[in-house]
Amino acid sequence: MKTDLPFSPVPALLVLNTALLILLALAILAMPAPGIQTGFGGATIDIRSDRAWVLFPRQCVNITWRLEGIKSLTIDGHGKVDASEMTFCPSTDVTSLNFEVTAANGEARTYFLNIRYLPAAAVSSLALLALMLPFIIAIYYFATMRLVESPISDLSPLLALAALLLVCLLMQTVLPLTIDDVLDGLGNFFTNQSWYLFGWVMAGLVFIPLAIQSLWHRWRSGFREDFIVIGAFFALILLLYLPFGFDFVWQYEEWVSQAFLEGRSSKVDSEATSRFWALMLYPLANVLDANPIIFYHHLHIFLATSKLVLLYSIVRKFGVAPLYAFLFTMLSMVYPVNALLMSSRSTTIAFSVSALFAAVYLTLLFMEKPSRLRLLGILLALFFNVGSYENAYMIIVIAPILWFWRSSPRWTGYNFNLTVIWYLMPAAKLTYLLILANAGWRFYGDWQLSDAREQGSPLLEAISHYLGVVANVYLHTFTRGWQEAFNSLGHNAWLAPTLTALLLTAVVAVYLARHSKDARFPSRRKLSQSTLAGLFFILPAIAVLMWFETYQNELFRIYIYVPFGAAAVVMSLLLLIVSPIKNRRLRQAALVCLCLMLIFPAASRLFVQHASLVKGANAKAKVLSQIVEQAPHFDDNARLLIVTDMSDAAFDQNGIREFWSNMLDSAIYLLYQEGRPSVSILCRFQDRCSKDDLSKKIHYIEQLTNFSKVVLFRLKDDLNVELLLQLPTELDSALNHTYNPERLIDRSAPIPSRARIWLGNLQN
Repeated sequence: MKTDLPFSPVPALLVLNTALLILLALAILAMPAPGIQTGFGGATIDIRSDRAWVLFPRQCVNITWRLEGIKSLTIDGHGKVDASEMTFCPSTDVTSLNFEVTAANGEARTYFLNIRYLPAAAVSSLALLALMLPFIIAIYYFATMRLVESPISDLSPLLALAALLLVCLLMQTVLPLTIDDVLDGLGNFFTNQSWYLFGWVMAGLVFIPLAIQSLWHRWRSGFREDFIVIGAFFALILLLYLPFGFDFVWQYEEWVSQAFLEGRSSKVDSEATSRFWALMLYPLANVLDANPIIFYHHLHIFLATSKLVLLYSIVRKFGVAPLYAFLFTMLSMVYPVNALLMSSRSTTIAFSVSALFAAVYLTLLFMEKPSRLRLLGILLALFFNVGSYENAYMIIVIAPILWFWRSSPRWTGYNFNLTVIWYLMPAAKLTYLLILANAGWRFYGDWQLSDAREQGSPLLEAISHYLGVVANVYLHTFTRGWQEAFNSLGHNAWLAPTLTALLLTAVVAVYLARHSKDARFPSRRKLSQSTLAGLFFILPAIAVLMWFETYQNELFRIYIYVPFGAAAVVMSLLLLIVSPIKNRRLRQAALVCLCLMLIFPAASRLFVQHASLVKGANAKAKVLSQIVEQAPHFDDNARLLIVTDMSDAAFDQNGIREFWSNMLDSAIYLLYQEGRPSVSILCRFQDRCSKDDLSKKIHYIEQLTNFSKVVLFRLKDDLNVELLLQLPTELDSALNHTYNPERLIDRSAPIPSRARIWLGNLQN
């Protein structure tokens, strides 16, 4: 598809650039020199510069000042006399002087004298342009749909970028804009709930019509079995929830993220800065349901189902028969390598995976029939993926293999343009992270990058370490994960729903085997290729998180995409095993039986995992409920301190490990909309207190010498919580005179309404 202009834009762009350059020169020359003429507290202030702009490096300005009626003056921390002058040479990092003036009466004020520095303005403009460039290119493709020919056939794109740079510089003559200003504006934007609601509106406007188009096309094509498969996926995901219900309390990220969105400062601030779509799920739940916990579980079911539907659709696009595509997708769903597949902790990850699969599927559709709506869907899906989690970057890098492999000839302008489009959103995110790092801004994961740089290690040692990580991934994927799956059969109290899921899978598989119009059996060559592809896919699937030591043992993070490659390997091997059977019906029956034999223990593991998660959630609800019941209202300055002598094993066994982090403080913050304690901390005797991301952290309870603002609860091994009216014997009883929790709480106050809604039936 080609859109040609009736004329060459190069002459017009040359004229535009010349005009902008002249305007920029005139604006710089016409700008008056900055100055500060004011007074306060009996002091008069007169600060002047001899010019407004510094155009070249090492060029300086003369600053003069005359101050009367002052007590002291410091400039950038250095003391100065009340009337003098100095030479100031700005740099890309420092373009202003800080005047701190104290009047004779003791009143102090600070003034900033800003000098415009052309190299600094150019750096800021280039950074802004670098952030905008991927979106500008995306708009170009969207407007022109120029996909067959090279997008650059003359100098017009370069001249257009030069014009944009001149416009940015011209804007800085009116309003100075630094990199920090840009990052601060983006940070505020990304932490605003309106940003996430905007994302949902865009997702609805783009993906709902695309989904309707795709479903309608499949229906008209007569592929009724695809709709049965979609229904089966939804039923299977729903079946994982039904034995446990939908109202169990949140786990970890939900408390912390929800509290952040409601105004509590936390580490989520740095996550929202770099993973700017990570919190997208929470505002929608708040808007649509008074009890967002239940809605959040519904949303998790939707995302888990969407992930399966999209993966199945992608496999079908490569001509795989419905039966084989269904069994492969089922194996990838239950494959026993992800420890928290159905946990709400994995919802953001599920959103990221679904977005990537949507981008791949829409790209395959776009190859068949390009349209602007599909192009917009590809860009938006990739933007959601890279903006919510980072582990897909290496997968995104190798994804163009799909369309180069499917095309003949492969090296065409169409494939080149499609690849450029595919890389635009990841490039925008990487550019943003590089600017954040260069400017010294904190963002999620920056400390791990710093640690890696500081620690360093010899090349051979580093290679050996990461080869060990890779080997462990393959070992867990193909051995240990299955051991856990088979072991789960011995303590699965939910065999009935597990067998129901197995029966549903069998019924759908038999239906597809009998009614599928496309029953071609893949050749041994194709099966060998898919086996190798699956083994290879595991490498880019872990290629980002494997470099972070924090993530190397967290299966629910590092194994985000591993099941899909692993399932491809297993499915290919099963097909190779049954390939000697000549009779098609017998071969399909043998394949279905082998798949069901593997799905059974894997599905059992999912039910056992989900039961454990629900148990832990209810345990946390029990603890929180008892606190709310015994102290429904706190004094504003009260500090809630929970003490315990529980062991690490007891924390893990009871499923309340998250209380060690800042989840406790976030949960209490949310449950008490009014009358909440100023901070909530969990401490163990003779040990440490829980990690808290605020400066309110108390390192050791033995350091406390004044308990006048503390309300103590004791958490026992059976998860009963007791309000302590006196200090426990483990603490200094001589300090009892400062401890009086009764005046810090109001036991007669009603239980907070949000606690009743979010914790369900309060535990007695």
